[in-house]
Amino acid sequence: MRFLLAIFLITVVNITLCNAQSKKQLDSLEKVVNKAAADTHKVFLLNTIGRGYFTSKPKKSLKFFEQAQRLSAQLGDMSGLALSYYNLSLAHSALGNKADSEEAKRLYYDTKEKIKDKKDIADLSSQVINANTELKDKMDKLTEKERDLLSQEAELKMMDTVLEQSQREKEDLDKALTMSKMELRIKDDEIKLKEQERLIELGQEKAVRNLFIAGFVIVLIIAFFIYRGFRQKQQTNAELSAKNRLIAQEKERSDELLLNILPAETADELKKHGKASPRYYSEVTVLFTDFKNFTRFAEKLTPDQLVAEIDFCFRKFDEITTRHGLEKIKTIGDAYMCASGVPVQNSNNATAVVAAAIEIRDFMIEKRKQHQAKGEDYWEIRIGINSGPIIAGIVGIRKFAYDIWGDTVNIASRMESSGEAGKINISGTTYDLVKNNFYCQFRGKIEAKNKGEIDMYFVEAKV
Repeated sequence: MRFLLAIFLITVVNITLCNAQSKKQLDSLEKVVNKAAADTHKVFLLNTIGRGYFTSKPKKSLKFFEQAQRLSAQLGDMSGLALSYYNLSLAHSALGNKADSEEAKRLYYDTKEKIKDKKDIADLSSQVINANTELKDKMDKLTEKERDLLSQEAELKMMDTVLEQSQREKEDLDKALTMSKMELRIKDDEIKLKEQERLIELGQEKAVRNLFIAGFVIVLIIAFFIYRGFRQKQQTNAELSAKNRLIAQEKERSDELLLNILPAETADELKKHGKASPRYYSEVTVLFTDFKNFTRFAEKLTPDQLVAEIDFCFRKFDEITTRHGLEKIKTIGDAYMCASGVPVQNSNNATAVVAAAIEIRDFMIEKRKQHQAKGEDYWEIRIGINSGPIIAGIVGIRKFAYDIWGDTVNIASRMESSGEAGKINISGTTYDLVKNNFYCQFRGKIEAKNKGEIDMYFVEAKV
């Protein structure tokens, strides 16, 4: 009855562990094993429950494997002892106890060798049993007479002894067969455990592969966003560079436009401070030009022709004055005004202005000759120059312009209006500054407001 109960429990354990490894079921099996009798079946049940906890709670499975080892040692159950040592080596290995795992594995192999030796003895016993069987068969075939002869007491006792020995050997053989079955079951369990281990390894490999794939996908996503951000940054930088270039171009154009209106020093001061303070200059030479009979001549030209001619002449004047370092102040109609010594002071300002005036005069004379050669009339130029102190600065807040003021400017204008066509008329002040560099001819005096009479000279040529 107890054997049938044990078989029933083992069957229940196998079915339960195969279908579900739940904690509730394992707890139930623990209660059953606590009530079971201490025999080889309990050893197997303890090992089986330990296997149930092996994958989830290896530390707890170790407790059951140790109980199975102790019980099998007490019972002398070599198969159960070998199975317990094998399970202990796996549990210690899972827990990282390498030394304990190696010791359990060594004991497992030693126990297997002992089981093998017993199996050899069982084979020898089997031979003895066969011999005894043959002896018994021979005895059955003896005649009554022969049996009587052999019925001596010593021989009968010897036969009984042989039969008893044969019976014991048969029992040993049955035990060996039982142990062989247990060994086969152990091997079967080893195979199943290895399959479970392989399944666990496959699961781990799959988890690692899935983790690698997920990581690779995450890296790709991150790389995509980094690349997109890099491209956007590149595009933004390109747009910003284009805008910066456009701003630089516009700034350059505005600076050129500002420099075309104002002197460089005044333009810098205006950009830095938002205004330019007026300044006093002790010595500046001012030049005025004007075309003689401009109004009468303009009536013969179309507006486009008139503007084109003025533009042509004034462009040439700009070229000449720039080459001599003069500062163009402004143009009013057909009048052209420039100065030297402002805004940058120049000790040779009078000489530079007179030299530029000679080039302007000669240019206009040559231009007039070219038109006369074609039978066309062309205007003549008057040039007036004066030197002295002035005040320079910017006036107004809209369409502001750089300008100069003072008696020096007014007298320069009088020198121009009192001059003659094709002549350069300079004041006595300018003459005193350039007389060593140019041939000049005295031409009289002129009355100037608040200045009295002022000497005037025609500049003929450079010395």
